[in-house]
Amino acid sequence: NHPCIIAWSGGNEVPEIDSAGGAEVSAQLRDEIRKYDTTRPYTVGCNGTRIMDNGFVDTMDIVGFNYRPFYYGTFREKEPEKPVYGSETNSCVSTRDWYKFPLGWKVSDGIYPYQVSSYDTSAPAWGYCADIEFQADDDHRDVAGMFVWTGFDYLGEPTPYNLDQSNEGNVKDLSEEERAAVMAIMASFGNRAPSRSSYFGIIDLAGFPKDLYYQFQSYWRPDLPMAHILPHWNWKGREGKVTPVMVYTTGDEAELFINGKSQGVRRRGEGDTFTQKNVTTTKNSYRFVWEDTVYQPGTVEVVVKKNGKPWAKAKRVTAGAPVAVSAKADRSTIAGDGRDLSYIELAVVDKKGNPVLTDERKVSFKISGPGELIGFCNGNPIDLTCAQDKKQSFFNGRLLAIVRGMRGRSGKVTVHVKPQDLPAVDVELQVSKSAQ
Repeated sequence: NHPCIIAWSGGNEVPEIDSAGGAEVSAQLRDEIRKYDTTRPYTVGCNGTRIMDNGFVDTMDIVGFNYRPFYYGTFREKEPEKPVYGSETNSCVSTRDWYKFPLGWKVSDGIYPYQVSSYDTSAPAWGYCADIEFQADDDHRDVAGMFVWTGFDYLGEPTPYNLDQSNEGNVKDLSEEERAAVMAIMASFGNRAPSRSSYFGIIDLAGFPKDLYYQFQSYWRPDLPMAHILPHWNWKGREGKVTPVMVYTTGDEAELFINGKSQGVRRRGEGDTFTQKNVTTTKNSYRFVWEDTVYQPGTVEVVVKKNGKPWAKAKRVTAGAPVAVSAKADRSTIAGDGRDLSYIELAVVDKKGNPVLTDERKVSFKISGPGELIGFCNGNPIDLTCAQDKKQSFFNGRLLAIVRGMRGRSGKVTVHVKPQDLPAVDVELQVSKSAQ
């Protein structure tokens, strides 16, 4: 039951925002809109800060700022009454279940060809991690809220891997030898990044939640008892090495255990700080962080409290050898109208059903009955396999298959899934007659 304001937009990141004559153009657009609708306010997504000097701010009923969390306070001092919101925020980038070591807190630290660390601290040059926007909004409670770029990964705009040699700027923190190796790979691609999709999403291209999903959940749903641990706990070859652990939770205090041994308690707002986009927050304000934990196979578990009382628990285990593929359809019955879909989530699992989040084996599909396999996705930004090819690969242990019911048909559909070196599995669906 939250209030919703619908506004007309005169543009987003248009050049006139910071120009001398921008206010005149914006006013003309506003007046043209008001010929047809005077009930809704007028706004613009502003990626500059000269709007106070050139009169642009006076043309708007509500001011939107893109990637300017550092400016909310200055704006309010100059405009004590004008409503303001984050019209485009964050641009935090990550790859689902992919992590880079060592952990860094600069926006470029988690970027490594051609994936981005899911520790959720990385962003392109204009962006920042979610903690920064959360802190800015909490510091300035008059900011109406945020529009996150983006909810989902999407095809195209493979930022931070641009389509030319400017990619070298994205790996400037690597050693000279590593950087040369990266650029040699880029040259082999004609200096075009091999990525098919963006990395901005809270949810990946296949619709699977990233770790970042749970950070937004912890901020947006404070009354929901929840806890989410990252990273996964399958790190063969990292035994004895520092492997930081983080927890997203709605609680205010958390104790972490590795194989039953306490790694210490973290409390909301305590500990070291970090800064991005000229906004400073503590590492434990919008996540809990154990930076010095050492990987040993077994179990990592967190016990969370809120207001001194038990609130939530979560754990991750080191998965065993992969033995099967689990398959779960979101709907077992679909209409035979040529439009209705069933989404089948596939995961590589061990003998106890634990997901093996490092598995990338190949898999093939067949289908029988009145249904069609119309697409697949594993969420891997650099997998260029055709989405309709019935030969695919798992990415970090997961894959999505999509089935459509044939128009005017009904009956049983069987999807036959044959993973490499694992037993086949069949998924049965029912296509029902569709009303004409």
